[in-house]
This record gives sequence, structure tokens and C-alpha cells, in this order.
Amino acid sequence: MRVAVCLLLLGCLSGSAAAQEGPTTRNEAWPEVDLFINLNPKWRLFFLGNISQERETNIDLEGQVGAHVDYFFNKYLVFRNGYRYGFSLVEDDPFEEHRVLFEQTVRVPIPWKVLLNDRNRQDLRWVDGSFSARYRNRLMLERDFGIRDFRFTGYGSAEIYYDSRFDTFNRHRLVVGTTFPVAKHFALDLSYARQNDSRSQPNHVNAIAVVLVFTLRNK
Repeated sequence: MRVAVCLLLLGCLSGSAAAQEGPTTRNEAWPEVDLFINLNPKWRLFFLGNISQERETNIDLEGQVGAHVDYFFNKYLVFRNGYRYGFSLVEDDPFEEHRVLFEQTVRVPIPWKVLLNDRNRQDLRWVDGSFSARYRNRLMLERDFGIRDFRFTGYGSAEIYYDSRFDTFNRHRLVVGTTFPVAKHFALDLSYARQNDSRSQPNHVNAIAVVLVFTLRNK
């Protein structure tokens, strides 16, 4: 119950920010497909593809594909290295990004069956040929719930971004969501995100993310 209250408070913060609507706010949908391939208990491959409008830039409509390798050092520490390619989906508004990313995630069980994730991420970005770097830190709480035989995972997160182009922490993002298992290798992740950015137009984004998650195991 206390975890649910924490998630509710985070949602209220997002909702409070969303209430301050104006011309600098836009509502969006962020569809995505994720594929995880478990090679063994230590190694996993992760592929993604998504479409968005203001997730990364002020491009009207952009797509992104990526490939990553995850290494589970132990049950408390996970490393991820990956590459992502971003591109414009609008012919008269060209955009191209090459990104190399590194992640270090500490996973700590805390009381009330909650898992605390502290993710540090470094992005090396080449946006339209110009290099920049970005640091991101995300704290996330997640907990498994069950209603009879049906189980799902609720989560809430807060993330801040430092961008070398502006030499400041220019962005923060609040997310609340739930992951529902649909079949043995398939889950549906639904979430609401409130993104605020002092260096982009619009400055505020409300987004509903719908992620199809497929998980396979290499035999």
C-alpha cells in the first residue's frame, strides 16, 4: 500500500504539472516495440524501435532503432552498452542522430517488496554531424502485484538530464506505468510521461507510451 501511495504521489506531481497547460505543451503518443533475447543468465540482447515527436528533439516526427547488450554482473548490478540511430520521418524536416550509450543500473530490494533501480546513463551523440554528450540519472520504484492468478508490475520513475550543448540539467521526466503479461513471451507496457525541458519547444510534453515487449530465450 505504501508503494501504491508513492506511485500515486508521483502521478499527482505529473498531473499537477500537466494542469499548467499552455501553448508550450503538447500531448503525444510514443509507440515502441522491444525485443529481449536471453542468451544465458549473464548475457542478454535488447533491440527496440519507436516513433515519437518530442522525446529527443523538436523534430515534428522522428523514429529510432537500437541494438544493445546487457550484462548481469550480479543480482544487484547490470551493465548495458548499445547503439541507436534516430531519423526524421518528415521529408522536409531532415534529422539524423547516431548515439552510443552506456548504462550502469543498481538494483536494490527495499521494504514492502519494492525494487529500487538507480540507473546512470551516458550518451555520446552525433546529431546532424555535431557531437555532444548527455548524462541521465533515473530513480525507479517497481513492485509486483497479483489478483488471483493474474500478476502485473507497477512502477514510477523520475529522471534528470544533463546536456553538454547547454552545460546544464535542462530536462526532467516523470513516468508512472504498469506492465501486464499477455502471453508466455509477450507483455504490454503502458505508461504516462510528463517531460519538461528548458531548451526545447514545446517546453512540456504529456505522453502516453505503449510498448510491446517480446522476450525470447536462446536454447
